[in-house]
Amino acid sequence: MKKIKNFLVLTISIIATIMLIEYIASFFVPAWPKRDLRNNSPAAEIEDEIPSNVSPIFNFNSWGMRDYQRKIEKDLNKTRYLFIGDSFLEGGFEDTFLSYEVNKKFSLNISSNKEFINLGVSGTSPIDYYFRLKEVGLKLNPDYVFLFFFSGNDFLSQNEKFSEQMLSSFGKISSESAKPSILRTFTPRLNYLLNSALKNLEFSNSNKIIPNELVLIGKSLQKNYPDFIPFLAEHLKNNYFQKYSIENLNKILLQGNKDFYDIYKLKEGSNEFLQGWMLNNMIQWEMNSSYIKSLDEALKENDEEGLKSTLSWVEKTFELSKNKGIPFVLFLIPPASVDKEFSNYWKPFPKYYSWNLICEARHIKFINYLKEKKIPYVDLRDFLNNDTNTYRKSDSHWNVKGHKLVAKVIIDQILKLDKK
Repeated sequence: MKKIKNFLVLTISIIATIMLIEYIASFFVPAWPKRDLRNNSPAAEIEDEIPSNVSPIFNFNSWGMRDYQRKIEKDLNKTRYLFIGDSFLEGGFEDTFLSYEVNKKFSLNISSNKEFINLGVSGTSPIDYYFRLKEVGLKLNPDYVFLFFFSGNDFLSQNEKFSEQMLSSFGKISSESAKPSILRTFTPRLNYLLNSALKNLEFSNSNKIIPNELVLIGKSLQKNYPDFIPFLAEHLKNNYFQKYSIENLNKILLQGNKDFYDIYKLKEGSNEFLQGWMLNNMIQWEMNSSYIKSLDEALKENDEEGLKSTLSWVEKTFELSKNKGIPFVLFLIPPASVDKEFSNYWKPFPKYYSWNLICEARHIKFINYLKEKKIPYVDLRDFLNNDTNTYRKSDSHWNVKGHKLVAKVIIDQILKLDKK
């Protein structure tokens, strides 16, 4: 009897302690839906509404989204569209983002009551998109769901296929964002704190945090070509490639000519940046002995299991929307290789560029799976393939021109849906 009593006392004490921590955490953890949208804050945040006459560079609302300030409760006089995706919806270093461009076009040119809510979070995948719609998006009572899939990094591995077990919170103590776990179910604020700490630890263990790296690289590139190459080689040697010789690093970097590096010169109207992660990836790829040399060669690659894993999550996300009677459209974003200027720019580094060919091949093959499952989609490759200078040369995201072009495609799709 005494053992049972001690066990009960201990259990009650543990529960009380956890609930106390959950209460204290409420003073430090952001309110819903922000805590279910992202674990780490974006680069910059502005809690107030973005004024219509102010450039929206790095403005974020109280949900941690790059967007106007939003209300959870839906205005019954407005049609609510959800944009779900990754960094292509945040807009990166550009002074615009997709939902902003769509909203601007409608506000200025068409008399309508439409609300375009941006739920784009950088560094996320189709698994995150599913839970973001399930746990946040559907609770916002949308009229339409637009899912944006980037073929450059959204394809999953074969062991990430959807399963019912992945929907269960049991067996998982803590989870990021809206994914299920025990702590998220019972103590969501404690889950946020714990997982944020784990994410930061994971980041520090797997990625080099180099103070002022972007600034240091940027300043070096203001020198004349090729005077900055030794600095870049030494930076890479010290921070990324201790096992490689300075001579080999120099050799690879010199594959890029003056024109290649000139886009990173500080000048009016330019916002291209040579980032550390990009140099790191570029060197790793260029060290390979073999690589894909053409789109036809990439189409012959056997990647069916990864495509099926990806499809499983996209299909389930579509079903979430369909089961609620909400029209759903998947927008397929092709890799930057569809932009001829981007392809020409990266000719000095063919091995690094070959990743784009692999992703473009997957993009093409994935469409066949979507057709089989009858998932509504718009292939943005059809529109971007006929234009140039729509992607940033550095990080492979849309530039201002690309955002405006895709916004027009989205608007045309909205007008078609309105006619149904």
